[in-house]
This record gives sequence, C-alpha cells and structure tokens, in this order.
Amino acid sequence: MAARADISVGSLRDVEQGRIVRPRVTTLRGLAEALDLSGLEATELIQLGRRGPVLAQDFCLRLLGPVSMQVKGATVNLGSVRQRTILALLGLKNGSSVGRVEMVDVIWGGEPPATAAELIQTYVARVRQRMQQAGPAPGGGDVALVAAGGGYRLDLADDQLDVVAFRALAEVARRHCRAGDLELAFLAYRQALGLWSDDPLADLPGLQEHPVVTALVSQRHAALQEWADVSARLGRQEELLPLLRSLADRERLDEGMHARLMIALAGTGQQAAALQVYQIIRLRLVTELGVEPGSQLRGVQHAILSGRAAGLSSGHAMEKPVLHSASLRRVAPKSR
Repeated sequence: MAARADISVGSLRDVEQGRIVRPRVTTLRGLAEALDLSGLEATELIQLGRRGPVLAQDFCLRLLGPVSMQVKGATVNLGSVRQRTILALLGLKNGSSVGRVEMVDVIWGGEPPATAAELIQTYVARVRQRMQQAGPAPGGGDVALVAAGGGYRLDLADDQLDVVAFRALAEVARRHCRAGDLELAFLAYRQALGLWSDDPLADLPGLQEHPVVTALVSQRHAALQEWADVSARLGRQEELLPLLRSLADRERLDEGMHARLMIALAGTGQQAAALQVYQIIRLRLVTELGVEPGSQLRGVQHAILSGRAAGLSSGHAMEKPVLHSASLRRVAPKSR
C-alpha cells in the first residue's frame, strides 16, 4: 500500500494509528489512488482528512445521546443522575452561566431540600474533579468549569462539545448547498448527523422538555431533511433510509419527513413501499387530525404514481416541512 501510494511505510502507519490526524493532500490523493477509489470517494477522503477528527481526542463532552465524557480516549464515569444533569445543563448552555436556582429547580422541582445549595456545590465539585483528568483547559487554567454570575459556566471549545460541532457542520453543509457544491454538502451533513447516537440527553428524561433540548431535536430533523434533499439530487438515498425510517416512525405526523422517506424509497426502486408510506401517514392524518395530506405529500405521491420517481431522485424541489409532531402534540386531540 505504501509503495502504491508513494509514501513511506512509517507515514502510512502514522496515519493508520492516528498519530497524524490531518495528512497532507498529496498523501491523501496517493492513498485514494492506491485504494482505487472513485472520484467522489477520493473527494470524501480528502475532505475528511483535511478536517481531521470532528471532536477533540484529549477531551470531549457528548450530549447528542446519553451524556458521556471522554478524556484522553477513555470514557469517564460521571456518577449519579444529578451530577450528569448538572453537566448536561452546563453543556447545553456552553459559554453562558447557569444559575444555582435553575439547577435546583431542574433537579428537585418545587420541593428542594434545605441543603440544596450545598448539594449543588458538591455535585459541581465532583464534575470538576472528573474534568481535571483532561489537564489544562483551553486558554489556561486547570478546568473549563468556573463559578460565574450566581451559578457556574462551562467553557468548551467547538471541537470539545458535540452539540456545537453538530451546529457548525450543519452550517458548513448549508454554505456548500448555497454554493452548489452538493457533494461537499452531502459529506458535511453526514458528519453532522453522525454525531447523534440517540435522542439528546437520552439517559436524563427529566431534561427532555428543556427548551434547548426540544430545539436540538428540531435542528436534527431539519438537518436530516436537508441532507435527504441533497442526497436525492445526487442519487445517493440508500445511506439515509434507516435514519429516515426511524425518525418517520417516531414523528408520526411530520409530513416533511414522510415525503422525504417516500422520495428515498422511490429513488432506490421501492415505489410500492413509498406508496405504502403515503397510505400510512394519510390514515393517521385523517384519523387523528381530521385533515388530508398537504400538497407536498400529494405531489410526491402523484409523481410516483405517474412513473416520475427518477425525477424525484435527481432533484425534486422540496418544500419546507409542513407538520412537526412536536407542535401537533400540543394541538391534536387525545382521542376522536
């Protein structure tokens, strides 16, 4: 492999074992040629190699799934639910102060113990102790968790927090879309959504209704639907199908999500399955809300029925999502 790529064996091993995280473009091109990659695959390799790891290797906090913290490659035991809740709150508001009153309210609701303030201080100290294993914080100091404004503030770099990395990558993808660089947009969306392992803070049900968490869920859905639009124009829907199916099953009345699932299915030759998706969501809309599908879903259905599925996969003009289940839950009747 080294000979075919015209690099030394030592350099190849350094790349393989992660000692070089941002190889030179010439090295990446040599590897792409040695591996006989397609033009698109070579572009992907070069883009990933130039960007390097999305999250830092020495320290990173993950909130896009169960709360976890990695320090120097090892997962740190974060302790009790309350300690994880404190860390999650700080991470959700990275760079801004979280007051002790808010922490007390989230953890105990309207019945805090008399020692609530002291307990919060203890939980923060334990979280800080675990973070100290990472060494000096960015910009100096021992930790990135400080007292501020009657509470505490977490200061993490963009590559130390998956929430920030996700938003940054999604914005990079949108810039590529606006510039017409669809292949680069596809790769950036893939990286952004690849940071998600589950619902945000999946192990902390008490925070699922937090405004920042619900906003994150909406941002994930928007990014996925944008990625689906790009993949349709590129004819690369196969990769998205499992994620589209999963979220469409959970967002039972989201017309935008279901429309994109139909396009992805039709674009991979599964027209019958795509039409079945339409029938399923139509029945839900009629039964639960008393409404027929909107123009977006009907347009996709008609295109498939008229044999224009290929047109859908090569760049069907999609509308913005019509309905989101998060808002529907607030207005839909419990029963009919």
